[in-house]
Amino acid sequence: MRSKEDRIAAKTHALQWADRLMFLGPVEVKNMFGGWAFRLDGITFASLMPDFSFRGDQTVAKDWEAMGATQFTYTFPKTGRTSHMPYWAFPQNILENQEKFEDLAVQSLKIAQDAKK
Repeated sequence: MRSKEDRIAAKTHALQWADRLMFLGPVEVKNMFGGWAFRLDGITFASLMPDFSFRGDQTVAKDWEAMGATQFTYTFPKTGRTSHMPYWAFPQNILENQEKFEDLAVQSLKIAQDAKK
């Protein structure tokens, strides 16, 4: 279990990411599987576990891979089965570029909203 100081530092780090997303509207930060979910109007479109990731789908996969993004995968210990999750981590140079970051955030939010329909 993490110390209180570690939890506070992790939440502070998540809030710093949320500040960069506020151009979209009132982004909420919620606990999610030991990390953080970023939500707008109840729709999760990004996460921090431990890397910052945007939600994507097949419509952006090739473009995002060309940018160096990697899709989150999870291998189940008991079965060895691998599951591909709809979250993509990007290289630091992409995330540090605010214009690219905002473009990815808009795409990700739209993908998450469309998935809810």
